[in-house]
Amino acid sequence: MENMYSDYPNKKNSNLVFALAYELKQYLKTNAARLDPDTYDNINYWRGGILSQGKISDEDLSEIIEYIGAEKLQELIELASSKTASFNN
Repeated sequence: MENMYSDYPNKKNSNLVFALAYELKQYLKTNAARLDPDTYDNINYWRGGILSQGKISDEDLSEIIEYIGAEKLQELIELASSKTASFNN
């Protein structure tokens, strides 16, 4: 993964965004059985937007918070950040 996004001007932020999208995917896999289909689809929609843009907007964050809550999003951001920290040094 270290060289995967090295062509981006802001590699550190790009890696974090893609890592967060990955953590959202893992969240969906883990919680699929308890999420209603609309919630699952909406989270996946916003995750797809993050991937296609290569960045996360305030709108993305607020919509994701609506579905999983600020605390859970913060956990996922911290997890994504910890996984990318060693690649950005």
